[in-house]
Amino acid sequence: MATPSSNANPSEPEWEAQDWTCAQAFAYGLISRLRPTWRRASMEFRATHDVLTLTLLFIDRTDPAQAMRCVRELVEHDVEWAVWCQAQLICPQDFITTADLDKAERAWQWLAESCLLGGELLGECSPGQASVSMRGVGVALGVAGARELLLVL
Repeated sequence: MATPSSNANPSEPEWEAQDWTCAQAFAYGLISRLRPTWRRASMEFRATHDVLTLTLLFIDRTDPAQAMRCVRELVEHDVEWAVWCQAQLICPQDFITTADLDKAERAWQWLAESCLLGGELLGECSPGQASVSMRGVGVALGVAGARELLLVL
């Protein structure tokens, strides 16, 4: 299995392969080093992790410095990132395996379908107010988390 290097500099990983597992491991390592207080069970962690993993899976990582510049550019705007990511899922590059594409599609689906409840749940509100949801908040949350994380590098 390909893994990112344990270098102290997270912007210079050593890539052995371009696959979902490698992208996922690098995203986890990046978040763990730069935001060690984020709980793995939090929505912010999951969304940021999935955005980074999807982005890393679909870009050319042969030049680590160029790859990080590309990731930074892609996560500047959530809508543009979402359009780009959907295009990658619809027409994947040849090096993306079917198994990796399945994992990527599941991650995208979670980001696109995740919801946060709106309304004031502790105060007085009607049932309609408490069940208003913001669908697809995972995309915006994950892109914002990735953008914030990459500012530190």
